[in-house]
Amino acid sequence: METLRIQSFEAIQAGAALFSGISGDEVDLDLLVAYLTARGFDGGVIVGDQEADGVLWFQEGTPREVWMFEAGDIPEVLLNGPGRDRLNALAARGGQVSVVACEPPGVPFEFLDSGDEPEPQPAVAAEPPAHPWPAILEQVAVRVARSRGPRLSAQFAAALNRALEQHGGGMDGERVHAPLLPESTWRIIVEAACAPVVAIAGRAFTDRTIAASERAVADGEC
Repeated sequence: METLRIQSFEAIQAGAALFSGISGDEVDLDLLVAYLTARGFDGGVIVGDQEADGVLWFQEGTPREVWMFEAGDIPEVLLNGPGRDRLNALAARGGQVSVVACEPPGVPFEFLDSGDEPEPQPAVAAEPPAHPWPAILEQVAVRVARSRGPRLSAQFAAALNRALEQHGGGMDGERVHAPLLPESTWRIIVEAACAPVVAIAGRAFTDRTIAASERAVADGEC
């Protein structure tokens, strides 16, 4: 079991990061956990420094156990409550916070049978999104920089670029480029891009910023 946990922790570190390397004293972990819970998140929140690493696992939006790695290779397994206290303490002393989306542990990675993988489905033509998301997200970056500073805006842009790359898009300077994607895919991109903003500035600020950006684009202010 210890080997499985170590391998799982290594897998999450190599997974698709929604954001990474944010100083723990800038993140409200309780707010971040509430945000991920509300969105049915699968993956982990990692907090670590030079002395220890901890990961809080989520499965379908439910925070599960916390694994703490200190000194040796055998992790200490904690229930959600005590584990969250340890992660908060680690963040408070300057630990770095990351959020990684991946399959939660349950089946040993080395025993996953490739024959169990779902068969690829035929491609379906994407319907135009209901919102002009590239322009809206460009406005979000501008407003985050104006209200919360260039550092958080850069973290938003980096998370947005990573999310876009998974769907064949990306950022060119301040411009957002993406192929034709359905509204449902854009919603996933928006949530991934906004995760660092929510973690630092809160959900209410993030929602207000997105709404203001939508209005600005609709009114032709940009």
